[in-house]
Amino acid sequence: MGIVVCSSIEDYWAEDTRQKPMEAMGQNRFEQIQRCVHISLPTAPPPAAPAPSATAPSATAPSATAPSATASATAPAETASATAPAETAWYKKLEPMASMLANSFRSAYKPSSNCTIDEMMVRFTGRSKHILKMPSKPSNEGYKIYAICDHGYTYGFEFYSRVDGSSGNIGELQSPMLPPMLPPMLPPMLPPMLPPMLPPMLPPMLPPPPSIPRTLTPTSTTCLRLAKLLPYNNFPFTIFFDSFFSNTSSFATLRDLGIGACGTARKAQLPIELQQYDDAHGKDAEWGDLASVSRDTVLCTRWQDNAGVFVLTTIHDLNSCDRTTLHSYQVAVHGCHSFIGS
Repeated sequence: MGIVVCSSIEDYWAEDTRQKPMEAMGQNRFEQIQRCVHISLPTAPPPAAPAPSATAPSATAPSATAPSATASATAPAETASATAPAETAWYKKLEPMASMLANSFRSAYKPSSNCTIDEMMVRFTGRSKHILKMPSKPSNEGYKIYAICDHGYTYGFEFYSRVDGSSGNIGELQSPMLPPMLPPMLPPMLPPMLPPMLPPMLPPMLPPPPSIPRTLTPTSTTCLRLAKLLPYNNFPFTIFFDSFFSNTSSFATLRDLGIGACGTARKAQLPIELQQYDDAHGKDAEWGDLASVSRDTVLCTRWQDNAGVFVLTTIHDLNSCDRTTLHSYQVAVHGCHSFIGS
């Protein structure tokens, strides 16, 4: 329940763990609201009534006026269909409350430089085609949410359905904060122009390296949308991932935006050279052995712990990859995700 984690709801109003929000609302009042809150489906507004005609139609009116009568007869039906609410997403019961909460989360908090993206489960055991069963989670059945968090604070989130996929951004998209405009400056005094000189002899240009195609999966696209919620134009950020989200295409795309990425990875997401090395030398490797390959500005590393650990990173180079540092990578990744919980 927020940044402070207590074992029970009553502990949030205890003297030693009481926070500012608890001073504005008592425990009994909070439990009454929690018990009675219910979100109903939005109701459609009633169709607008047709405007009354100024004069009654004449019985001897020419037949040319018949189309107008037909048009006036169909006007209420067209008005009703135009004012009827459009088909919305499967989580429409939560709107507009979900968007209001998402906007409040982003406006009330300035994230630190180290964030993490992971999945959360909202426990639900009823009947719904949108819930998932994940035996490895503490809450192994319910609704799935992708979230970007910072030390226990949810900065942004998206709903996920096993039928319809990700919901897209919740709330209004706010452009990253830009620095204030500086007043115009006078042009500097330039030195007198010198006579033109012959250009120096340049070495022949080498052909550019072949471009590596990037394919973003739907999960990687969700991570990219969540990362763009950060004010990355003004501040440096690093996002930590677990092996479910890590791949070279998404990490390279985040690097193009100026956002660092680091996380453990699955063997299938590594370059083929590193996979072949693991197949050939993985069983004989000693603790701390390193093997690294750079691919599309992403450093892919295999580190030998009790088993092989695969790490992708865009914030380190080969010189910073030693045994101690790689062990801190693994601790940092698992530590960041422990803030999110289930």
